[in-house]
Amino acid sequence: MTTHFKAFAFWLPLMVLLTLLGWIVLGALPGMRMTGDLVAWLAELPVITCYAIAAGAATSLSMRATGMNLENTYRAELIRRAANGDHAAHQTLSQEIRAWLGFLVIWSLFFFPHW
Repeated sequence: MTTHFKAFAFWLPLMVLLTLLGWIVLGALPGMRMTGDLVAWLAELPVITCYAIAAGAATSLSMRATGMNLENTYRAELIRRAANGDHAAHQTLSQEIRAWLGFLVIWSLFFFPHW
């Protein structure tokens, strides 16, 4: 298991735990009325957090599978060249960002079809 995937395996339970702690804190605020809509939204919040993390993981996997994810050393070189005015390096970095955003939108629509 690579370090990249270990991060998702670590952050997913942590984000769910933080969401549940937020649910407890929001419910304990003074003057907070726990209406049915608020309880429903707070109950759905851990699931939405898991969906968002899954969309990010699927985006990362899609970038690796298509070969559009640049290696960090190559990306650092492209950033250095783009800072010096190399138009081709800037275009390559822009294309990678557009691919990330495109995959993220597609996977977000997959995991959040009701939005």
